[in-house]
Amino acid sequence: PWKTAGRLDAPLIRRVLYSKRSEVKYCYQTYALKADPQRQGQVTLSFRIARSGEVRQARITADTLKHPATAACIRKAASRWFFAAHGETPLQVRYRYDLQPNPAPAPRPRVDPDGFGSWSPPPRGPRVDGRFVR
Repeated sequence: PWKTAGRLDAPLIRRVLYSKRSEVKYCYQTYALKADPQRQGQVTLSFRIARSGEVRQARITADTLKHPATAACIRKAASRWFFAAHGETPLQVRYRYDLQPNPAPAPRPRVDPDGFGSWSPPPRGPRVDGRFVR
């Protein structure tokens, strides 16, 4: 585990949580979207960051996605995460993930008379956004 020179503050915690979005996205795609390709919702994850930087007591405290296997996968993934070691008392974190399926595909571009059209990239997959909650 790495150490922080000072406090383990919100920007540092947010940076780690942002880097872990792919794990949350994996859980969402593997369980919720396979069961229902249009399922969407919010999952609030609560956990403690111990002095060592380890995540302790990871649990789901709110779940509008209503898919237990997805919630369990996110909780299990979070229990493996590490943050910077710090000398403070354990920190309590609550973070809400907003989970949405693929955006609707963009309409096909219209081609002008010369045969040139505009191009837009295909959708990149489900959207996973997050924010701290009180």
